Parts: sequence; structure tokens; C-alpha cells
Amino acid sequence: MDEADKAAIAAALQELGEEIDPDAGFTVVPLTECPHVTELPAWEISMKARCSVCKEDEVWICGTCGQILCSRYKNQHMLAHAEEHNHSVGLSFSDLSFW
Repeated sequence: MDEADKAAIAAALQELGEEIDPDAGFTVVPLTECPHVTELPAWEISMKARCSVCKEDEVWICGTCGQILCSRYKNQHMLAHAEEHNHSVGLSFSDLSFW
């Protein structure tokens, strides 16, 4: 991380009233609600699921429609789906994070 990156991070965190050591990293604090998701569907999914297009195993599930597609680090099928359909929330099967 160069000095410009450190300065940008410090400025953004200052706006939020936070202080961190950019060399040490920081904790991501999960939100309790999201304006992008009004209801959470109840899909039955397997952690062994594969991309429905290329069968890659590093996958995400679309938070809007439930489509299971590979990550941007593989063949980018979830990224293409999000851009094409304007579906802005997904869950990573790798680390169970929402983005």
C-alpha cells in the first residue's frame, strides 16, 4: 500500500469518525440491515454448488434472484449477471460475505 492509498483511507475514515493504523488493517463491522435487500428469500442451497454456466467451484448466490454463478476471480459470471440485471447484492460461498 503506497502513501496515497494510506492518505485516502485515513481521509475516508476521518469522515466516518474512525481512526485506524492503515498498516495494521481494520475490522469490517457488519450492518444489521441493507437498503438493497427488502426481503430475504428462503432458498435451499448446497455449499457444494457450482456455477450454472461454467461449473466453476468458487461461486456466489445472487441476493435478488438466487442464481448461482462464479466469482470475478474465476470467469466473472456473477459480475456479468449483476451488471446485466442490475442485481446489486450477492453472497460469497467462499467466506459467506455479502457484497
